[in-house]
Amino acid sequence: MAVYFLNLKTFGRSGGSSAVSAAAYRAGERIRDERTGRTYDHTERQDVMHKEILVPSDLAQADMSWAKDRSYLWNSAESAEVRKNARVAREYLVALPVELDPDQRLNLVRNFSQELTDRYRFALDLAIHAPRDFPGSDPRNFHAHLLATTREVRLEGLAAKTTLELNDSTRRERGLPPVINELLFVRERWSTVTNEALRDARIEARVDHRS
Repeated sequence: MAVYFLNLKTFGRSGGSSAVSAAAYRAGERIRDERTGRTYDHTERQDVMHKEILVPSDLAQADMSWAKDRSYLWNSAESAEVRKNARVAREYLVALPVELDPDQRLNLVRNFSQELTDRYRFALDLAIHAPRDFPGSDPRNFHAHLLATTREVRLEGLAAKTTLELNDSTRRERGLPPVINELLFVRERWSTVTNEALRDARIEARVDHRS
């Protein structure tokens, strides 16, 4: 039975979080944090099924090699922030239907990730993980981490904060609804595209974001 799960998490300086550490862990790579001098090595991971970095569709034909370089991207995200309480990344964690095959799961979450990237103009680091082979772990737990920059991505680098990072008074001045509406939109959208993927695969199971 397909299960709905979408959780939003943020990474900020006030909590001691590191976007470089988060990216290295999720991608199963070794990356040095140039701000702190620490190196995070997760190359031993065997459960990373797929990883890629997405940028807005209108930049797809441009030279975005700097943004596709995981180490450079996340070190840039860290160096762009100077405030002690700065938010450096946000993540959407989603459960992938076990009923779908690997290609179908990849297409589902890649298309969803591209939608988010186009909507918010950030760079998004996508990593799909297989269930862990630990005692008591759920063998159906296919899931994806969608780690996004808090700044818009442009040809020359990271720019201004995305609209997701604006407080509600600033959003109101710009004619935007409260930011909680964005989370509600994303939750419903993930339900919709998941059910479309299940339907296209001729699977009767459905998910429901209302909880």
